[in-house]
Amino acid sequence: MERTIKDGLSQTSDYMDKCETDDGHLIIFDRSKEKAWDEKIFQQKEIYLQKKIKVWEM
Repeated sequence: MERTIKDGLSQTSDYMDKCETDDGHLIIFDRSKEKAWDEKIFQQKEIYLQKKIKVWEM
């Protein structure tokens, strides 16, 4: 999951540059059937290249 978040932050940062914003969201969908929904859902705030990105997993 850490690799997915790292790659997603980089991609989201690139999109944010194109939109000229410093505030963004990264949404990651966990399709594993082994985890219950309440285990999959979380959020955290990240700062990546001075940009605020809220990471959501569901």
